[in-house]
Amino acid sequence: MIGHHFTSETIYERYIAENGLDSKSTFETELGTVVGSWVFMFPLSGLSLLGTLIFNAVKRRTTRICHLEVEYNREDIHPFLVDQGQDEILELYHDGSLGEWVYHTDVPALVLAERIPPERVKLVRSYDLMDILKDQA
Repeated sequence: MIGHHFTSETIYERYIAENGLDSKSTFETELGTVVGSWVFMFPLSGLSLLGTLIFNAVKRRTTRICHLEVEYNREDIHPFLVDQGQDEILELYHDGSLGEWVYHTDVPALVLAERIPPERVKLVRSYDLMDILKDQA
């Protein structure tokens, strides 16, 4: 299975490219508080992508943001999302906003609890928000 993760170019180059994706971020979800790496189940586009890039730029204090494809297995998914005894994986739905600007709602996502080795993490694209803004001026 493939998920989509966004982070700073610095974090990707200094850590993920060598060690893999191993987030200890804490998230509040509709199912409670969890620790892991948030991945979107589908590629983002349009305002959803732009909002995610801006959110990460603000959070990580950089204009250079990477889109990563993460290859994961059922065993990598946070245990509370795997329906024990069933083949079903429960999806979370991500709502993204900055202040009052809502850039996406109900985007299918998962939280991965296990470290994903670097050979299963692929750099799709590196964005520089300053270049994007210059192109729009």
